[in-house]
Amino acid sequence: MIATWSYIASSESDEDNEVTNLCLMAIKEPKNKNLHNSFSMFHIRQQKLNHMLESQRAFFDKSGL
Repeated sequence: MIATWSYIASSESDEDNEVTNLCLMAIKEPKNKNLHNSFSMFHIRQQKLNHMLESQRAFFDKSGL
C-alpha cells in the first residue's frame, strides 16, 4: 500500500506529490524492519536460554543433585 496525502492542493505539482509520498513511505519502512529485528533477537535469546538450561540440567545430572 502506498502512503499518500488524503487531499490534493491544486497548487502542488506531481513532482511535489511524488516526493511527499516517497518521504511517507521512508518513514513507515523502518518500523517493519525493527519489528523483524526484535522478532529475530527474541529467537536468539530464546536459543541461548535453552542452551544454558540444557547445560545446567547436564551438570546437575552428573553431580547427583
